[in-house]
Amino acid sequence: SCVWTGIMFPPTDEVTACIQNVPFNASWRDGTVSTIKAVLPSYVLADILTNTGPPANIAVNLHDALDEIRQTEYHRDIDMWLTFTRLFASLHDAHTVITKPKAYSNLVYTQPFKLVVKMVGNEQKVFLGAEAVPGIFQEVGQKIASLTGSEVISIDGVSPITAVNDWATKWNQISLDQGARFNNAIKGPYVTRQIDRYDFPTEPMRYVLRSSSSVPVSIDISWRAAARTPDSTIDISVSRCTVKEKTDLLTTSKGFIHQTSILLDDQRDTTQLHSSTGEWVLESDTPPLSMYTSKDGTTAVMKLTSFSPDNVSDYCMNMDKAWELLEQKAVNNLIIDVLGNGGGYVCLGYDLVRLLSGETLIDARPDKYGAPYDLHWVPELSKGLRLGDQQNPAYHELGMDSWLDPLKLSPVNLSDFVDRGSTGLRGKVTDSRYSSRFFLDCSTDEFEGVCKLRKPKISFPKERVLVLTDGTCGSTCSTFMHKLQAEGKYAKVAGVGGIKLAPLVTSSFAGGFTSNIGSLNKLFAEEDRIQDFPTNGGLKQFAWAELYDPEYTSTPGQYAYREPDIRLDFWDFGGPLNSLYDMAKATFSVNNAVYI
Repeated sequence: SCVWTGIMFPPTDEVTACIQNVPFNASWRDGTVSTIKAVLPSYVLADILTNTGPPANIAVNLHDALDEIRQTEYHRDIDMWLTFTRLFASLHDAHTVITKPKAYSNLVYTQPFKLVVKMVGNEQKVFLGAEAVPGIFQEVGQKIASLTGSEVISIDGVSPITAVNDWATKWNQISLDQGARFNNAIKGPYVTRQIDRYDFPTEPMRYVLRSSSSVPVSIDISWRAAARTPDSTIDISVSRCTVKEKTDLLTTSKGFIHQTSILLDDQRDTTQLHSSTGEWVLESDTPPLSMYTSKDGTTAVMKLTSFSPDNVSDYCMNMDKAWELLEQKAVNNLIIDVLGNGGGYVCLGYDLVRLLSGETLIDARPDKYGAPYDLHWVPELSKGLRLGDQQNPAYHELGMDSWLDPLKLSPVNLSDFVDRGSTGLRGKVTDSRYSSRFFLDCSTDEFEGVCKLRKPKISFPKERVLVLTDGTCGSTCSTFMHKLQAEGKYAKVAGVGGIKLAPLVTSSFAGGFTSNIGSLNKLFAEEDRIQDFPTNGGLKQFAWAELYDPEYTSTPGQYAYREPDIRLDFWDFGGPLNSLYDMAKATFSVNNAVYI
């Protein structure tokens, strides 16, 4: 049997054999390719990806690559899915990711140790850390577990920094930037590979380690199969690949929420202090928003793990209370922590910039506090909007009735705005056609994901607001970061971690909107609707609209790199953040807050 329930560490040899025994199915291959190809015209970045130019320098022709997959006879099902996974990972667009079928879900292959990165003198070094997953040390035995704390000299023949970077470049979808990919990889994915999202490692990892004896030792450590959680069911079977559950059915996205499941699933933040520790006092804990103050009363931390609250009304209320706390405590400095923030409701990202602006953007027009968007022109969408029912409830579900004409700042005419755009060169595509541009209306509470803003009674000069990012601040968080840095008036930005002496961007997979097959089919005419994938794997979401950088308005935010003002050498993303907040606090000069 290839089913395990409630077993944290099933036999690795048996799990491997089960994965390798799922047979290749040509109809799954052909159906998956056909559905992806039907979606691709709506993928807003598909044309530019054929030649992005610098700084991204990506050249991927998805249509040609998919044709090659269709012509390939694979030995096993996993081989085919690894090819799909690798192809879409090469886009480094976390909005647009292939997920393997459910037979490969709830399952990781893991090394025993987390990796600990820190500076030793002037060198960035890597050490073996705590258990990569709970209980793994008991599984591998004391001899292996005793290696904790050893310095890693090399992994598979190269330096550990290079090994992590090379893997992340090949398999990590999270960012175009190597520093951001590195940060994401050391948080877990490099040593604990989620099989439905990443690769399928079967060969032992060779370490050269140095302990206190200073004598390097070489050791091969095998991967161990593990359940994602102790109560997970692992079912590696053909039938598990095809069973569609309610959550797998074609659904419609919410028009104001755009995020990446990779960050939400893999990086649900475990570093919140949740208690008063050391220098920092927990003032409120209302996820995704938590507030801390320093014991000397000078500095506050606003920690935002996402812009995707379970209850938007509660979030809006808690954000109001956070600003009231800043006023009551009369703090001089504000740290905003968006480490690993994977996005959420678009307007909540703009709202944070507006709150930081004091009076400047609170009551501003959408074209002042926001940034422009557009869609790739698709004949099926043009037809659906021209001939469709103008009362189609999907328009509101997708937030389309909040899209504003840039000249009139009134709702776009959905029947023709797609057709009134421009045609030009994108990548290697000379006749790439796009809709007219539009802004979002975040000034009304008629839509889910919008707060009614109140002007804070305290504001902070730019020199006393520091935003902490590890580069994986993405989607709506990237929208926030692009607008914040384009304004250049409200905060400094600190890049945390990354690869020493290499650049680190402040955000990744920039803004825009995501969509899925269900959303498109609610807009397309019945005869143009896209057929679902033959399995429960496939391209479950993709970048549908692109955000333009508010300052460089001809450049999609996805390819407009912005770097931080300062860098902080900190990589313990899974541990207490006290020392990081101490470093951030030390960057401030002593001044007083400004009260309104």
